[in-house]
Parts: sequence; C-alpha cells; structure tokens
Amino acid sequence: MNLYLRDDEHREAVDESIRLTFSANTMLFAGLGMREADVLRPLRQFMSDKDRDRAGTAVVLMPGFASPTQRRQEAGLHYLRYGVHTIHFGDAWRAFN
Repeated sequence: MNLYLRDDEHREAVDESIRLTFSANTMLFAGLGMREADVLRPLRQFMSDKDRDRAGTAVVLMPGFASPTQRRQEAGLHYLRYGVHTIHFGDAWRAFN
C-alpha cells in the first residue's frame, strides 16, 4: 500500500512498473471479491477503457452467488469500470432461492 500511495521521486517508476505488469501480461484473479482497494486502484488506473488496445487481459473468477441477470450486470460493470472479464462459477444462488 505504501508503494501505491507514495508521492515522491519514485512515483513515476512505480506507476510504470505496474503499467507494464498490467498491460503486457494476462492476469487471473481468483478468490477476489472485487472490493480490495490494493487491486482495484491499479485496475482502474491501468486497465481502463483508454488502454483497451493493450496486449494483456485480466480475468476475475467469482462464485455464482447472484442470479444470472445480476451476474451479467456485475460482469458488465467489471469490464466497463476495470477492464476485466468476469467468469462466474457454480450455481450457489439456487440454494438461496
């Protein structure tokens, strides 16, 4: 967190390192609730729609707690806001309905 928040002569180098990591590699996020600021900040900053022509792809795996309609809405929001593709797994939502 200190690296993300620092505002000194190293800030540009930190941003460039994160940008390279996010733009050149395919990344898979598993076990992530898409609420962690440490991950969402760089996703928002480096994977936003202004950079959609990058080589890397980001995918998040999320449990299927929501209905199919809610899953589609969530996946759309994740892509628009963070540039990540969402894959839901399981049908846990059926147990609660």
